[in-house]
Amino acid sequence: MSNISDIMSVNVNNLRERQYSALKSHVLEKLNRVSKAIEEDRLSDIESELSFSPAGDGYGCNNHFIDFNWEKGDETIDMAEVTNMLMELSGHELKMIGVL
Repeated sequence: MSNISDIMSVNVNNLRERQYSALKSHVLEKLNRVSKAIEEDRLSDIESELSFSPAGDGYGCNNHFIDFNWEKGDETIDMAEVTNMLMELSGHELKMIGVL
């Protein structure tokens, strides 16, 4: 957890950089947890990192995906969304298909 001086040093000039850094760390930690669970044959541990996406239209297919949301709730964040967030925060032009 950040100390109070770190929190108070956030300002309009460095907010985007701090958000990018925090989101990048969150994504890497989640991917490392999934990767480590696979390496160590703890496959059931991966279930807590996933969310379910129903097809809903009768034409697609149901699937599970790594959910990058940092809060548990109804909202989910998939790889495309988190990549778009990182690109936006880093100042890159959004080129992903289906930009939200």
